[in-house]
Amino acid sequence: MTTEKLLYYGTLNQEVVDLLAQLVRGRANILLIGPTSSGKTSLLRWLTQFIDPNLRIGVLESTYELALDQY
Repeated sequence: MTTEKLLYYGTLNQEVVDLLAQLVRGRANILLIGPTSSGKTSLLRWLTQFIDPNLRIGVLESTYELALDQY
């Protein structure tokens, strides 16, 4: 998922993109909730682009979905 697609389809607007990017860069806690197949993993994967590449993160998941190999 790209920022351009999220904006094009109206999933997010530029204000929300900027806010989420700022929250991730500021290391805020963000909770993503929703029913199965609602896009939580896709949104989380998209958010990872804003994580400082010098940080280490740990992920616990029962099914390998996020594919965050760069961390």
